[in-house]
Amino acid sequence: MNKRLSLLYFAVLLIAGIIVACSGEETAAKPETADVVAEPGEDTTSRELGFFELSDKHPFSNQVLNGYKLAKKKNKRVSYFANTYRGTFFLTQNKQEIYAGENKISTKLRFGLMDSKGNQLLAQDYERIGNPGFIVDDHMELKQNGKYGLYNYDKNKIIKPEYDAIYPSKIMEYIAIGQKGNSFHKIYADGTSKAFADDQPAPNYARLLKTYRFNLESEQFGMWVSTEPFDYFNEEYFLSYAYAMVVAPSYLQRLKFIPDISFTGGLKWSEFGKDSLNVAVIDSRKRSENTYSMITSFYKYVSEARGSETHSRFLTTLDTKNTIKASKELFSYDNYMLMNTCDNDLSTPRVKFLNDSVVEVRNYVENEIGGVPYHWYTKFEYYSIAADGKVTSLGNGLFPMTAAIILTKEHFKGCFSRGMDDEEAITSEIYDEDMGGIPINIYTDHVSLTDLAYMRNEIYARHGMKFTDESLTAVFKSFKWYKPKRTNVNGLLTPIEKKNLQLIQQLEKELKSNPEAYIHEEQRYLVIAG
Repeated sequence: MNKRLSLLYFAVLLIAGIIVACSGEETAAKPETADVVAEPGEDTTSRELGFFELSDKHPFSNQVLNGYKLAKKKNKRVSYFANTYRGTFFLTQNKQEIYAGENKISTKLRFGLMDSKGNQLLAQDYERIGNPGFIVDDHMELKQNGKYGLYNYDKNKIIKPEYDAIYPSKIMEYIAIGQKGNSFHKIYADGTSKAFADDQPAPNYARLLKTYRFNLESEQFGMWVSTEPFDYFNEEYFLSYAYAMVVAPSYLQRLKFIPDISFTGGLKWSEFGKDSLNVAVIDSRKRSENTYSMITSFYKYVSEARGSETHSRFLTTLDTKNTIKASKELFSYDNYMLMNTCDNDLSTPRVKFLNDSVVEVRNYVENEIGGVPYHWYTKFEYYSIAADGKVTSLGNGLFPMTAAIILTKEHFKGCFSRGMDDEEAITSEIYDEDMGGIPINIYTDHVSLTDLAYMRNEIYARHGMKFTDESLTAVFKSFKWYKPKRTNVNGLLTPIEKKNLQLIQQLEKELKSNPEAYIHEEQRYLVIAG
């Protein structure tokens, strides 16, 4: 019989597929690594996820208030509560401030747990107490002395924190999977464990992230809701003090791109709107018999006055023991960046696998070097994934694509933005003196002749070309990789570079004869967030 419990907390209006569609990225491929294989005789019945019903009604009732008052009699810092099928539970903490320094969680922070009758269930000795239900129904993940365990809040039973990470189990035979170094263990309800058989692979992250959604819209886990509104319960706007906490489970924390603890003030029943938080797999590929790679997205929306929206993409490679071989942030951008871009979609960053060993990133980046006149421009970057999982950047400079792959004409399209100086702005057809000095930007959708000339020279510069043009020398000296020591580098060019030089020279001829066919310009006033 399915358990149904009512936890009133916030939600998001975000689905991973929407993110993928809007960014032009590929949808998640079928994961290449097998699921955990059960041994003969084990109960392979699928384990159902927990259920925490979303509701538009706030959770601050008189019943929970009474439990809060009982807990406060024994601990002055009763910070959060969660309503579960088994009752209401309260988190206590030893320090008022969670952070010590900028975005760094205090190493001295400790949590405890109490029930609604004021009983101390867990001593205030834990670095983390996870959200109920995330790893397994009726349990919370515990962290103590850097190791992880579980707490069954239905049976009031602790499974000793002794694991480096804990993963959910998809079958009923055991409640979770514990990792110790490179070994994996089936964790049973009574706290005992059994090592995996030799032929059983580690839990596959690409599948985990699809099945167990780290998303504020997910109903499989409960939120730690702040108790602060209870201190203002008699005030008309007591809900304005409400916020909630999400503790990332250990198997996600080890990926290093998800905050250990996230807070949100935009709750489903809040007058301020809903916050969003979402982790999704964009794509995954098997690289070798022992390694696979995945591209993941992390999305966050904060429903403040202006609305703050952040998108990030990451490349992670792992082996069959879930050892992280490489982890790299490919890009991160917010909604304010996209306020001043071209009307085409080529300024929206996106990433995809070209094959199982090469990743292509189309980014929209700020130019801080010079060389080309743009403040922001479309930049293609490439990463090679070795059979052992090591990730290497291909090419360097403003246009690393010229050294990475054989280009097509599509690679020369994008969004290229620069600001007008005052003298130029006065002559603009959109100039309006009533705009109060707000800058005018020029946007184009294709590289220029000047850019193509720079690309040619950047190819030579990578091989140590000495330039007679002092301005070129000055630009390339801005790059650490530039080591001028040769007057002729033709013999060092790779087949890819030779092919790309031919295409660049062809494009130069075509742009000279008919620039309007390639380059389209638009002028707009800079949009400034208010």
